[in-house]
Amino acid sequence: MSGVLASEQLIHQLIAEQIEQGIPSSRIILAGFSQGGVMSLFTGLRYPQSLAGILAMSCYLPSASSLPSELSAANKTTSIMQMHGTQDDVVPISAGEDAHRLLIEAGYNSQWQAYPMAHSVCLEQIQAISQWIQANCRA
Repeated sequence: MSGVLASEQLIHQLIAEQIEQGIPSSRIILAGFSQGGVMSLFTGLRYPQSLAGILAMSCYLPSASSLPSELSAANKTTSIMQMHGTQDDVVPISAGEDAHRLLIEAGYNSQWQAYPMAHSVCLEQIQAISQWIQANCRA
């Protein structure tokens, strides 16, 4: 878990740089695929300021069968999009589904989409991401 926390601090630094450039946190989307998705989800749930959205593709929660500790209320209503390939042989779809179930049970605004693919991204998914951003991530 120490590696996850160290990575989270690096993401915080990247967000701080954007805020220093005049971009409010409410206009920032954390997005990632696989390990990047793990970090987007973990960091977004714990980040102390409101974000525009969290996109987590082909990933899981590093805290396994529970939500991460020290959740922040700032992103309780932030739009979360989780996506996963049904034939993913790297990160089992059940790991992504478990994370989604935990978020829904905790009252988060999380959407789930699965695609008939392996551990990858497809055009249909890119189009859905565009629609999600346009519909849910405007500040």
